[in-house]
Amino acid sequence: MLIRSVVNFRDMGGAITRDGRRVRYGILYRSGMLSHITEADKKKLIGPLGIRYLHDYRDEMEAADQPDPPLEGVLVSRTAANIAENTMIHSQYGLEYAKKLFEEFDSAVLRSTYARLPFKNPSYRALLDALRYREHYPLLHHCTAGRDRTGVGAALILGLLGVPDEVIEADYLESNNYLMLHNEQYFDAARPYVSAGEMEQLRGMVLLRADFIRAALDAILDRYGGFSAYFLAEHSLDKAACADIRSICLEPI
Repeated sequence: MLIRSVVNFRDMGGAITRDGRRVRYGILYRSGMLSHITEADKKKLIGPLGIRYLHDYRDEMEAADQPDPPLEGVLVSRTAANIAENTMIHSQYGLEYAKKLFEEFDSAVLRSTYARLPFKNPSYRALLDALRYREHYPLLHHCTAGRDRTGVGAALILGLLGVPDEVIEADYLESNNYLMLHNEQYFDAARPYVSAGEMEQLRGMVLLRADFIRAALDAILDRYGGFSAYFLAEHSLDKAACADIRSICLEPI
């Protein structure tokens, strides 16, 4: 079901796991912020889609500036994921920002940021803890544009479910397609204020790349040797807890 008024909204179902099961449709969703959702789409969220739990990665300032609307019957959790996406790329097209971006960010900084996100992060701990409880499904998690913080959260969920890394990367990169119009509006707004060379540099910063999410996955592998040890150490999810979550979220093909 399309939720057109929410940027980058999508069902996480359909991925095939290493053990030959499939992530269920209609149980896990990801998106950007809900601040511009229409009444019709809000009714879809709490009606046909039946969202029961909403996890918001944004910090207090972001959420106050662009608040999500009240959603009747939905349990809401908001814990900052320790990356201010308002210093990354999202829907605010401040023109002076295009210039500042070149001074503040490059691909190495982004990779380093992604590599830090999975660790000692209270937002992802809250998200993964929520997955333990059947009454929290269907679950929706979001940040501002649904790409960076949500991208890492989605990678952790899919990793827990046993989805191969290459499929996790492909899911992450799908945000480039879902945000295509969003990104082009940003480029159009910035174009009068930057040179042709700077525009190419800007495009390289805005468009998601596999090495960004790969930095997060590799950091988990380097520190813990794999997802199993990571989920136990960082989230207190042992094999039995992970198996319970998989029993909720996976189905046979």
